[in-house]
Amino acid sequence: MADHVIKIESLQGEHNYNAWRVQISDYLNELGLGGHIDGSTQLSTATDAAAWRKSDAKALRQIRMRVAKDIIVYVQDASTAKEAWDTLAETFRPAGAIGIVTVRRKLYRAQCPEGGDIEEHLRRMREWNSELNSLGQKLADGDFSLTILTSLPESWDSFIRSIDVEDLQGTALTPARISPAKLIARILQENKRREARNQNDTDDSAVLLAHKSRARCFRCDKRGHLAQDCNAKHPAKHKHRRKRPPIEDSSSSSSDSETDGDNAALVTDNMEFIGTVW
Repeated sequence: MADHVIKIESLQGEHNYNAWRVQISDYLNELGLGGHIDGSTQLSTATDAAAWRKSDAKALRQIRMRVAKDIIVYVQDASTAKEAWDTLAETFRPAGAIGIVTVRRKLYRAQCPEGGDIEEHLRRMREWNSELNSLGQKLADGDFSLTILTSLPESWDSFIRSIDVEDLQGTALTPARISPAKLIARILQENKRREARNQNDTDDSAVLLAHKSRARCFRCDKRGHLAQDCNAKHPAKHKHRRKRPPIEDSSSSSSDSETDGDNAALVTDNMEFIGTVW
């Protein structure tokens, strides 16, 4: 297999050493060079010293080609692949109590925020658990599963309630019904279901918004909102309404007519009275 086919992120430092170590180890094993870094293939036991030196130089070259430029200083003077491998391990691999405590803090304090990337969060959880294993601090499967559930957002409480704790715990004779790998698979499946539901809700909201944008308010006669959301104090259609003459009350009109008649009669009577006096 050609070297350029395999893409491995360069070693940047302590933060990606564990992932780099796993990937480069698998790659060298695939090339048949794994023995040069684990010590199983040594010059003293090789039947062909020239062939051993050639393959060891190839393994050393693969390591140097997959470290960052500022990391190359640690392996540029190495004479064998194992020397380079051990130097990088001593430099970047967490060691001692502080190394263990640092990784445990990352694992136990991890908390995925609401709306966070669940898949990326789980990937980091597995990476930290793998680091603990490499430090000789293997975490029981049940404890790791509970740690994963603890790190989920509060919106996942309903999902957590559906998990039986006893299914996460195994014994020396009986493995757990739900291993960490199965639990992670269930979480990812639930996450996809939630994302699909949220997408459907978003689509429905978009349709409703589009329909609302075409609607016409019967109060202000404008598009884009409904009457219940209208802020217009004086609806537009009221501005164009013609004022109607006041409607007279029939009883009032009749009363006014009678009054006018009485006044006319009174005037007539007075005129006659005046004429008689004169």
